[in-house]
Order: sequence, then C-alpha cells, then structure tokens
Amino acid sequence: MDKWRYKLQMFMRGRNGMDSLGRFCAYASLILILVSGLLLKLPALASIVNTAGFLLLIYGYFRVFSRNIPKRYEENRRFQKKIQLLTRAAGDKTHKYYKCSSCGQTIRVPKGKGRIQITCPKCKNTFIKKT
Repeated sequence: MDKWRYKLQMFMRGRNGMDSLGRFCAYASLILILVSGLLLKLPALASIVNTAGFLLLIYGYFRVFSRNIPKRYEENRRFQKKIQLLTRAAGDKTHKYYKCSSCGQTIRVPKGKGRIQITCPKCKNTFIKKT
C-alpha cells in the first residue's frame, strides 16, 4: 500500500493538485451529468447538458494534473475573488460594497444613509454614492 502511495506522490509532484476551482468543476460536472439523466424526455437537451458536464470534468482534471502552477493559481485566485464578492453581497444585508475607481480597493459602507461621500482608506480618493 505504501508503495502505491509513494508512486502517486511522485506522479503528483510538481503538479497543481485539487483547489477550490477544481472542486467546483468536479461538483458542477457531477450535477450536470445527473441532471442530464433526468432529462430523458428531451434527448437533445440531455445530450447538450451531458456534454457540458463531461467537458467541465475534463477541464477539472486538466487543472489537477497541470504543471503550470502559476497560471492555475491565478485562475483559482480570480475564481475565489468572484465567489467572495457573490457571497459577501448576498450575505450582508446591512452594508453595501463599492470599489474605489482609482485603486480598486473594496469599501464597505452602511446601507440606508442616503447619498454620502466615501473616502477610500487606501488612496484617499473621494466619491459620492447612494447607499
């Protein structure tokens, strides 16, 4: 057993491995493939959804076995940033989020204050937004 584990470790050395984007691809492809099985009455749509699921699975495995780690790291970072923005905006009912136009810093301001002047804490740029 240890011999196989060692061989797998040696194979995966220098490769990207599983990250959050890879897990998302795996779960999304599983869901798409299962949904395509439920669409038996619409064979054309089932075929398209099934193909999309398998392509997503292939892309996920490509990411896992890729040796271009900096590029996969950057893809994962962008994915995590988008997910963070989606979950933050959906979960926070008392604050609104804005991006500074000059430096890109995300600024959190309270909701329901009307038109306010927002000062970026990073670059001191000021802009007026409605909360």
